[in-house]
Amino acid sequence: MYVLSSNQMREADRIAISELGIPSLSLMENAGRIAAFFSIDMWKLKPKEKVLVIAGKGNNGGDAYVCARFLQNQGLEVFFFSLFDPSLLSKDALIQHGILVKTGLKIKLPSESDFMESFEKSLLRSRLVVDGIFGTGFKGKARDLPSEIIERVNASEKPVLSLDIASGINSDSGSVDGQAIKAESTVTFGCAKKCHFTVRGKRHCGNLFVADIGIPEFVLNKIHDTELLTCDMVKNILPKRDDSFHKNLFGKILIIGGSTGMSGAPVLSGKGALKTGSGYVTLALPSNITQVSVSFPEATYLASNEGPFINLEGAKKLIQTLVKYDAVVIGPGIGRDPETAQAVIEILLKTDIPAVVDADALRALAGSLEKIKGRENTVLTPHAGEFSALTDLSVEEIGENGKEHALNFAKKYSLTVHLKGPFGIVVCGKTLKTAQSPVMDSALATAGSGDVLSGIIASFLGRKIDAYQSASTGVFVHALAGITAKKLFHGVIASDICQCIPQAINEIERAADFGFVGSA
Repeated sequence: MYVLSSNQMREADRIAISELGIPSLSLMENAGRIAAFFSIDMWKLKPKEKVLVIAGKGNNGGDAYVCARFLQNQGLEVFFFSLFDPSLLSKDALIQHGILVKTGLKIKLPSESDFMESFEKSLLRSRLVVDGIFGTGFKGKARDLPSEIIERVNASEKPVLSLDIASGINSDSGSVDGQAIKAESTVTFGCAKKCHFTVRGKRHCGNLFVADIGIPEFVLNKIHDTELLTCDMVKNILPKRDDSFHKNLFGKILIIGGSTGMSGAPVLSGKGALKTGSGYVTLALPSNITQVSVSFPEATYLASNEGPFINLEGAKKLIQTLVKYDAVVIGPGIGRDPETAQAVIEILLKTDIPAVVDADALRALAGSLEKIKGRENTVLTPHAGEFSALTDLSVEEIGENGKEHALNFAKKYSLTVHLKGPFGIVVCGKTLKTAQSPVMDSALATAGSGDVLSGIIASFLGRKIDAYQSASTGVFVHALAGITAKKLFHGVIASDICQCIPQAINEIERAADFGFVGSA
């Protein structure tokens, strides 16, 4: 499943219509018909129940005309309101307008003196509102009549089905400048759109369902640059467990981290790796905190050096040790001592082991990224604050266009980057592939959650899976483990996420439907 920008979706339409000869009206007909039957099924609508359909002037409005016609055909009572005079409609929307007129359905136009009064009465009487005001071409701010209509729909608290995107939001950024529909669900056509995986976009679009309206798969595959993480995609990457293997064949992982006051982070990372399936985990810690070994008997321990933090002496020891391991996590709880920062760089420079760099080890790289440029088997896992330290971009700039900033960064340094946060993304600097997480969930917003994730990703790296696929699979497994834990506990903590990793993986292997994005 792909995630497209508004320009990419426009190009997909162009190829389908102009190059392949698929009639644009056929695509519109498919979209409206699917939306109509989806709404009947989703809200269990029965004949003679009332539905309010609102249409704009573009092709999104054309989809609404078709949807209204099919709802009427199924015996629903449809109230149809066009927010624009027919002379302003797009070519295809005008054709659909003409067809709907011939069916005998009354179309209320803004030029009618009782338009708003009639709208309020229809809104009050309707079980469902279908929003076809603005589509993916919308930019800027809803004004005048559309703005007022959107405000009244939202105030009514009636359930809303939006067509393609919720009217009033930017299809790419998910930003809202003014009024925007707050939909219960959205049926989007062809592919999911970028706005669907933004915080504001999610809040306005609600539950997302993707409808195949007849644009061939090869067209979408040709123009996409972002794939959505799904159960089927991740299932094909998960390594199989051979019953004849001994523990070392399931991957040996070294976790380098910890400092005074932050001894729990490497433990959580190590547990994340073991619960994901690694056969052997060692925690490399400064001597002052090795007493945490009593809390994690499944791991082995190595004192990197004397003292409260990892130093350059410890780095020399660890560089020699790393040849025995399949992957390393460097960073959980490691702290910000200047000598620790030097140790982090030294380890990454003088070894070529697959690595996950997390937490304060990321800050250690600020100003020294050229030294690890081209380390293609390395995954950096910053949140917005850490990414800001690496790039000098503000957290606000990263929030507005995280994917583009992460892509540019990964490309510049030939690294794999997972930018954490709601709907996190994974970017491969070598191939420029991008994977989009479909998950925004509070269960993951807990101290130590990122440490668990670092261990999960390292576990896949230790099984000889490349950096991009390890990060993508790790992000998906981590999200599902958090959601699974949330079903069991009100206040999810990082160790709860760890405990639920095996169940999450089992569910993926069974190809369970997690309902992040549905099909219409």
